[in-house]
Parts: sequence; structure tokens; C-alpha cells
Amino acid sequence: MENSSFLIGFVLQSSMILALGAQNLFVIEKGLLKDRAVLVATICSICDISLIFLGVLGAGSFFAQNEALTILLKLVGSAFLIKYAVEKYNEAGRVKEVKEILVLESSSVKSIVMSTLAVSLLNPHVYLDTVVLLGGYSTKFSGTFEKASFAAGAGLLSTIWFFSVIFAARFFSQALKNSKVMEKVNYATAAIMGYLGITLLLSA
Repeated sequence: MENSSFLIGFVLQSSMILALGAQNLFVIEKGLLKDRAVLVATICSICDISLIFLGVLGAGSFFAQNEALTILLKLVGSAFLIKYAVEKYNEAGRVKEVKEILVLESSSVKSIVMSTLAVSLLNPHVYLDTVVLLGGYSTKFSGTFEKASFAAGAGLLSTIWFFSVIFAARFFSQALKNSKVMEKVNYATAAIMGYLGITLLLSA
């Protein structure tokens, strides 16, 4: 049964993490730019694993019942996404040469850590998937070991996913030699982030 719960967690998480949300878009962008991409994938994996185990250990019930906390998280997340969208839109307008792009996108360790934590922890959809949905589903398992196995399966999928996205994106990084391509990438990122931010704000 332990092996079964591990597999269920792995498969269930795979059905939720594939959506093109703010976190995945951020990971793809950093992979394309080769901007401390491994660090980004590592932080995202740790955040996902931590939230999954929190949900499985019972935090999912508390989160689902606390409406005020949910609304606050949505408002904060919306503000972050809209701010990020504006920044990417402005960057797109400043794209001139490849060297300028690389300088513009080069991030310090502190900056990349804070940005990755923000896009991971200020995103209500991450909590919905990891804490609420996975945490709620884990209640079908009676034993602590079974629940831990379920969480481990989901956490492993997240880790594989983020590192796969990073290394896949690196293969397409040559496209950034064309400043027009980078300009379109920034505009597309701004549009998606802006849309996610506005819809999140409306849902709050």
C-alpha cells in the first residue's frame, strides 16, 4: 500500500503541475536566460515539497477553512504578478542587443532567491494544488507512513519537473541571440503574468 500511495502522489501531482502558471513561466524564463537556473529549480522544488508535506500533515484543512487568509494571499499574489508583468513589459521595450539583454537579466544570488520565493510562495495556486488539494486527498490514507509516502511521490514529481523544465529551456537559449525573439518573449511573459494577476485580483 505504501508503494501505491507513493505512485498515487506522483501521478496526482503530475496532473496539476503541468499547467502554465506563474511559477512554471518564471522557471522557463530563467532556464532560457541561463540565469542561475539550477538554483531556481532547487528553490521551487524545496518550496513545493515543504508545502506538500504541510498539506498532508493537516495544514490543508486549516487553510481551506480560513477565508480571510485566502483572500489576503490572493491580494498579495495579485499585486506581485501585476508588478512583475509591468517590469517584463518595460524590459521588452528596452531590448536592443544581446549583450544588453544578458546584463539586464543577470541576477545576484540574493535577488534570484527572493524572486523565486516570491513567485512560489505568493502564488495562491501553489497553495491550492499542494496544500489544499494534495493535503485533502491524503486524508484517504490512514497511516502516517502511507501519507508520508504519498507526499514523497508528489514531491519527487515536482523536483523532476522543475529540473526538466530548466534543462529543456537551456536548449532553446540560442534563440535569445535574436533581440526580436527576446522582445516577444518579454511581451508574452508580461501578458500572461498580467492576465494571471488580474484574474487573481477579481477572484479575491
